Amino acid sequence: MQRVGKKGLGAQLPPARWVIGVLICGATALAVAQEAGGAGSGAGTGEVGNGNGNGVADGIEANPYSISISESLQHDSNVLHAPAGRVVSDIVSNTDLRLGLDQWMGRQRLDVSADLQYQRFRDSQAFNNLSPILRAQLDWSTAERWQGQLGLLHHQSLYRNFLAETEDGSSQLLKNLERVDEGFFRASLGLVTAWTMEGALTAFQRRYSADASASSELDRRAVELGVRYRPHPDLSFRTLLRYTDGRYPHGEADGEADRYDRRDLEASLQLRPSGASSLVLRLAHSNEHHHQGELKRAQLWSGSLSWKWQPTGKLSFDTQVLRDSDTGNLPLSEGLASRDVQLGTEFSIGSRWQASEKLQFSLNYQQSLRDLQRGQGTPDALSANDRQRRVTLKVDWRPSRGLALGCQATPERRQTSGSAELTTPYDATVVGCYGRFVWQ
Repeated sequence: MQRVGKKGLGAQLPPARWVIGVLICGATALAVAQEAGGAGSGAGTGEVGNGNGNGVADGIEANPYSISISESLQHDSNVLHAPAGRVVSDIVSNTDLRLGLDQWMGRQRLDVSADLQYQRFRDSQAFNNLSPILRAQLDWSTAERWQGQLGLLHHQSLYRNFLAETEDGSSQLLKNLERVDEGFFRASLGLVTAWTMEGALTAFQRRYSADASASSELDRRAVELGVRYRPHPDLSFRTLLRYTDGRYPHGEADGEADRYDRRDLEASLQLRPSGASSLVLRLAHSNEHHHQGELKRAQLWSGSLSWKWQPTGKLSFDTQVLRDSDTGNLPLSEGLASRDVQLGTEFSIGSRWQASEKLQFSLNYQQSLRDLQRGQGTPDALSANDRQRRVTLKVDWRPSRGLALGCQATPERRQTSGSAELTTPYDATVVGCYGRFVWQ
């Protein structure tokens, strides 16, 4: 386990990174001032870069090969989301090189990308990390009525969470890398009728470099079979059965492996009431059984609601409510994966305003609530609750097809009650800018 590096001359960022950061901030500020004055022009039709995509507008016939180089510089007021008294702030640079291939081969489409991300901390050099992201997906179809996808993903990143418990009982800031490997195969039958049969196989694995997070490591495999009925282009119903076999290799605090199985019956509705709005409603009943300890069998209800609304050509909203028990991959906020989560709820609403063809503003609010428990049915049982809020304000400017610049500010807070061994409170604010160049 590594401790936070001390400040010193050797911990300073190379001057080139400071120059890049200053240029990005200055260029973005100038762009906002110029473009805001022309916001009354016609609505843009291209997708403004958001720092994650390849920067190529939809509908443009492009070279199947692409290269992207990006650099961001940001100030993080709480690097590892630690509680008061343990806070470490720093300036962080992120350098990303991305190679991509998006190629049609007859009826099949191959989409492959490789990202190499280097994250460097000015003062806390112990947290410097090299994070690869490898993706591959094949969209396939036959001359008959079969189609589907086959995909693989490998992702490694710094797990931005404070680890308070160490072997000697003291508090320590630790570098912790999270590695996720996923694979899936999906197939559907019935392209020319209102009925479609669907099936999928998925596999998921999560690992951590720090021993303190070993209890949240997970292996999971699932198989599902469903049917979709689409009587109208704007209306469809879907039901499916899913069986999940999972295993926490290190279990809870005692380190004993915990295997579980889960059976889900899920129903969903997709509705497009107008050309400007779409809804997706999902409801599921689950029967989950853990093979370790007592009180591990539960019947659960979960669900989600998603609503996309675009009242004008320039303005759009995206709202989602999600409630589910955690079997290791509940898609809540970054840094919230935990073996101890029994129930999680997330609400998010995002808005985007396309000021012009080149300038875009976005605002997103996200809130998550968790119920955490450890050692149910034992004398040493622990419980806690926490609430996390995050707001993100972002501006993106794309002066040309291959160049994108942007800045964002993200304040975040977690409030807790109950055992400090399960969750800790923190406040953090991240402010930064990025620049990206894409060749295609």
